[in-house]
Amino acid sequence: MDTGTRAGDTLNQVPLSVRFSSPLPNIIRVQIYHHKGRRPRTPQFELYTQPAAVEIHGDAQSATLTSGALTARVQKEGDWRVDFLDGERVVTSSGFRAMGIMDTAQGRFIHEQLNLGVGVLCYTLLQQHDFLGLAFCGREYQDGS
Repeated sequence: MDTGTRAGDTLNQVPLSVRFSSPLPNIIRVQIYHHKGRRPRTPQFELYTQPAAVEIHGDAQSATLTSGALTARVQKEGDWRVDFLDGERVVTSSGFRAMGIMDTAQGRFIHEQLNLGVGVLCYTLLQQHDFLGLAFCGREYQDGS
């Protein structure tokens, strides 16, 4: 079976797992894991979520998760890319090499670099080492476009 990858495609690269979910209507949570099987770190706190109706679709080009008016669209072919859309309008994106691991004197951290425009709000919840959760809530104001 041809998977479209070469044997060397993953050499010298850090394996990350990405999970998309919706803890509340119109919110998309993105969790990025590196070695998820490790013992949970503390302190931790409980998130109060409400069941959100989501739609999941996929085709040859992309997979989408939609909660209310907000959609996460993951590109299946080519370089890594996730677009977050408010209806049909792209709010922000995560592109090639935007996500990764950083080794510092304080330890290892996961990073994400988003493409944000003026007036876009991005709320984050960060727990070091194990995951990075992001929730996008759209624009602060209407700019007439």
